[in-house]
Amino acid sequence: MFLQCRACHTIGDGDANGIGPNLHNVFGAKAASHAGYDYSKGLKSSGMIWSRANLDAFLQAPSAKVPGTKMTFQGIVDDKQRAAVIDYLASVQTERP
Repeated sequence: MFLQCRACHTIGDGDANGIGPNLHNVFGAKAASHAGYDYSKGLKSSGMIWSRANLDAFLQAPSAKVPGTKMTFQGIVDDKQRAAVIDYLASVQTERP
């Protein structure tokens, strides 16, 4: 399921940002905190920590969760598919929150 995300995001430790930020160690990180990426004002001011619940809500409907986000992706409606993406992101963490 993460293949659709790879169009914009990288996941490897030290990989460059793409159209979207690198998602390595996203769990437990403050939203809009990955160095070297120019985040939207909406995401910068969200104060969000990327928990499983926040990732789930954001991936379901990014612009509904964070108005003004630069992420143009419409979201993943299917609960199982969204959970698979979140599980994958958790599986590649090298730091644990």
